[in-house]
Amino acid sequence: MKKLIAATLLACCAGAVYAHPPAKIEAKFSGDQLDITITHNVKDAAKHFIDDIIVKFNGQELAVQKCLRQTDNDTQLAVYRIAGLKKGDKLSVTAKCNKSGEKTVEVSVP
Repeated sequence: MKKLIAATLLACCAGAVYAHPPAKIEAKFSGDQLDITITHNVKDAAKHFIDDIIVKFNGQELAVQKCLRQTDNDTQLAVYRIAGLKKGDKLSVTAKCNKSGEKTVEVSVP
């Protein structure tokens, strides 16, 4: 019984090693366009990927994107047009991994 429990714990921990949150989120404005590059290195972008991108302003969701796979094995790219923002306004961008973990960054309108 102890061996079965140990094997089960080992299998669970091994899976967690491969699941990880995004390493970095870069968000840049150009006019009313928000360009997002999410660094998330994986072996197979069809099985392990960024599945949700959420853009918020003052706590309210402006955009929620569901992804079925990642752009490539290193990154997920996204572009949004957001009109009406003023200099100094702050947005938050959250990227979630389909396996485990998420990362959020704030970006200010230049």
